[in-house]
Amino acid sequence: IMRPIDTSSATHYRVGRQTKSSLESVRLCVEGDCDGRRDGFLDIFNGTTKQWVPICDDRFTERNAQVVCQQLGYNTINTFHGRNKRTEMFPNALIRIRSWPDPIQCDGTETRLDECALRMNGQIYNHSYECAWNGDFVYISCGDLNLENENQEYWGGIRFSIPNFEHMDVYQRVHNANNPEHAHTHPMVHSSSHTTVLPSVMEWVEIVGAGILHDDKSPAILSFHETPKLRGVTIRNSAYDGLSIVSATDGFDMLYN
Repeated sequence: IMRPIDTSSATHYRVGRQTKSSLESVRLCVEGDCDGRRDGFLDIFNGTTKQWVPICDDRFTERNAQVVCQQLGYNTINTFHGRNKRTEMFPNALIRIRSWPDPIQCDGTETRLDECALRMNGQIYNHSYECAWNGDFVYISCGDLNLENENQEYWGGIRFSIPNFEHMDVYQRVHNANNPEHAHTHPMVHSSSHTTVLPSVMEWVEIVGAGILHDDKSPAILSFHETPKLRGVTIRNSAYDGLSIVSATDGFDMLYN
């Protein structure tokens, strides 16, 4: 009878498969130091060739990096990824690598890198995604939570926007804002030519632990089509950018921050 081997009870047989654990299938290294690091250049273990393979994918995403940190047992909030040279590499350092992984695309919900889907637009028939010894390699840092209390949770942040930007700004570029016929359907347009809209003001406020909105990273302060005046505003322990301004319509006043 020929049937698949039960690997849970047949690993002592010569034909039984032996695989790396989840913590050993990816690692982060700096100049040969790969022991329990939470930051470093990414290596992936190839279970077929039994080799650690460096990664140089120039389209490696933040979602991919988050999955790596998750797989290594670290927090995924303050994750950084980039690409840089590996000083331990030399011209013949990679010639023994026999197989390179195909590019992958994670969505951030996976627990292991090998659960991520292949990036279909990155596949080229009969192409090997090899790294040059003097090229740029993927670097990942798995940061820790920066909240003051481990029982706290990040919150979204503060948003500034005009009441109805389509009526108030965009529409008047196409139509005559002073035409009374537009008043009943676009009151904000008609009134905008007669009413002075004062900017929002935030003064002497401390924003702590913002940056996560609907389970995704978001600025602590986001201004969309608005130019608020910020005075004496302090942002700290944020999970993402402190301030983001989108389509500002005027000069931005920010003092004593």
